[in-house]
Formats: sequence, structure tokens, C-alpha cells
Amino acid sequence: MFWLDAQVNIPVLTTRLISFGVAALILTVAAMLSQRRRRSWTRARDTGADGSWAPVLPLVAACASFLPAMLLDSSLRPDGLGRWWLCGVPIGVLLFFGAWRAWVLRAPGAGGIRRLAPTIVAVLAPAAVYALCHWPLLSWIGPVIVESDGGRLALLGGFGALFLLGLCLMRARKTALAGATPGMRGRWLAASPLLALALLAGWFSWIAIRADVASGLANWAARGQPEVGERILLSAIEAMPHERQYQRQRTFEHLGRAMTEINSRGASAESFAAIQRELALAEQQARASAAMFPNDPWIILALANTLQIRGLAVLRPLSPAESVDAAQEADQLFARAYEISPNQPLLLRNWAQLRFNAGDFWGAFRLIDRMEDAIPNEVEPYSERIGFLKRMNELDAVHRTLARAESRLDPARMAELRGVAGMQQK
Repeated sequence: MFWLDAQVNIPVLTTRLISFGVAALILTVAAMLSQRRRRSWTRARDTGADGSWAPVLPLVAACASFLPAMLLDSSLRPDGLGRWWLCGVPIGVLLFFGAWRAWVLRAPGAGGIRRLAPTIVAVLAPAAVYALCHWPLLSWIGPVIVESDGGRLALLGGFGALFLLGLCLMRARKTALAGATPGMRGRWLAASPLLALALLAGWFSWIAIRADVASGLANWAARGQPEVGERILLSAIEAMPHERQYQRQRTFEHLGRAMTEINSRGASAESFAAIQRELALAEQQARASAAMFPNDPWIILALANTLQIRGLAVLRPLSPAESVDAAQEADQLFARAYEISPNQPLLLRNWAQLRFNAGDFWGAFRLIDRMEDAIPNEVEPYSERIGFLKRMNELDAVHRTLARAESRLDPARMAELRGVAGMQQK
């Protein structure tokens, strides 16, 4: 479960490796404390090789979680190819822990490589088996991404969890047989309900891994292959329709394309059809998400952002009535999201931008006041206020904002804010 959690919540490879190293250290120390409770070194000597499995599990998991991410880095960024040596880091950690664990478990008076070798082999053998099984599954993802790549990467990532499960089952079976009497060995059927639950959990875990891989792969594909990225992301939504992040991701993918079209070509009659198409897809997804999760402030915020873009002044000449209605509904949705989750800085910022663009300057600045109260030691509320003031040509108010911020921000953040204000003055 730690491995699965790290796959999703620890995106930085170095942090992930450090986390598994800490887990290995904790388990190793726990195994050492357990050994001290044994009454004789004979028993410790007999079970020494098995005890060395404690650091094996998290360290093999480190290899399992490290290599698939390296695969994506290497295939999609040329400079990642020069980091192949990082795959050797967990192997080196394995060697260190194996040698250290073997040294700790050695019996008094029995030294030399002959005593250490069995324990070192017990530590390294699982990693060697994993590597031999892992590399044939490698699937290099090139510049052109196809939909089948998601399943292949999911198989590669899921293999690590399956391998760890196999190690645990082997260790559990050996422990059970060592302490079981002949009459107890036929009672394994009592564990069949737990086995069924484990298989069911494994199936749902496989679905989750495939959907998570598809979500990440869709992000990469969207840069050069938007149609492929769209199909891959839809497969993730279909696999896990109650995962809200995937639905928000699709909404913002289409919003991003609409804004790219507006920024690159402007809101002209020629580009309006493409802009409308992307906004329609974003709104369709956002409304479907809001119907499924009516009390989720982030889902409501995604719909409000969609309608906010529909209501932009630059689009208003091309569809006056629709833009006005969209801006009014967006304002209501922002208010609803704020009622559910007040003082969210992102919500307040976007809501203030909507009010300012609609000409409600008083309302916009009141929202920025709330944002400033929520995060007084961050740059964003002051930079947003300065942006509004500069558009109104209120230079004295800009200086007052800078003076107020100076008493709340550290020198680094204050320098950043002055840079923003200075760039806007040019």
C-alpha cells in the first residue's frame, strides 16, 4: 500500500527513493529489536536469512517505483537519457543494507565471507529476480504516443506491486509452515475469504493504476497530439468516473486550448468557431461533473472558470447575449463555491477577476481584501491588486499597496512584488 501511495502522491523521484530508504531503515531496526528478544543466537542464526527480508521489501519497491518514472523521463526529455545511472542508486542501497544486515546477524565467533554470503544472497536475490522480470516488460514511449502505451506502462508499474505481493505470500507461507502442526495445515481454507478480498482489492488497484497512468500520459500527449490525449483521458474517466481530478483535468485541457486560440489568433470571426468548440466541450464536461458532485467546491470552480472565459469582454462582440449570461452564472457559481469553502485564495482571485472585467471594481477589490486576509504573507493578493490598479492608472494606490505589503512580506517576496510592479510600469 505504501508503494501504491508513493506512485500517486510522491512525484519527485529523489523524494520517493528517500522515503523508501527511510522505510527500509525502520524495518531493519525493528527486525534487529525483534532478534534481541530471542533467547539464543542459534535461533537467530537459523532465521537470519529470513530476517534480512525486512529491508528487501521496501528497497525492491524503490526499484519498482523508480524505473517506470525514469522510463517516461528518458523518452520524453532528451536530457533524461543521461540520468540512466540513477537506476543504480536503489541497487547500491540494496547492497549497503544487505551487507549491514548480514553483519548484524552474524553469530558470535562465526565470521568471514562464508557466514555473510547466505544473508547477502537472501537480500539480493529478490532484486535480481525483479530486474530479470522487469526489463523484458520495458516499453519505450517515443515522441509519437499511441493509446496502447497506457496499458503497457500500467502493466510495467503494476508489476512492482504484484512482485511485492508474491514476496509477502512466500514469506508468510514459510512462517506459517514452520510453526504449524500437521493438524493445522489443512485449515488454510479459513483464509479463503481474505484471499478473495485481496484479489478484489487487487483488481480495483489495477483499474486505479491504469487510470492514473492514462491521466499522466494524456498530459504528455496533449502537447503534440491533442486528439490522442483526449481519447486516453476519456478512458481514464470511463475507468474511474468518480475520480474528480480526471474530470477537472479534461475541463481545463479544453479551457487551455481555448485560451491558446484566443491569445494566438485573437477573438476574430475566423477563430471563434474553434474557440466555441473547445469551450463547449469544457462546459459539457464541467456541467456533467457538477451534476455528479454538486457540493464539491473545486468542481463548481471548474464550471465557473469555464463560464468566466465565455464571458470575457474580448468574446462579447461575437456573442453578446451568451457572454452576459455566462458571466452572470459564473458569478453565482463563485458565490456558491465560496459558501462551501470560504477563503480559498484561487477562488477569490478568479472571482475578483470576473467582477473587475464586468466593471464591478468595488466588488473586485472587496474580494482581494478577503484574499489578502486569507494569505497576508504571500505575494498573490498584492500583485493581483496592483494589476487592477495599474489598469485603472491609480499609481498612488499602487505605492500604498507596496508600502502595506512591505510590513508583511519577507525581503525575497517583497523583491518579487516590486519586480511585478516594475514590469507593469514599463
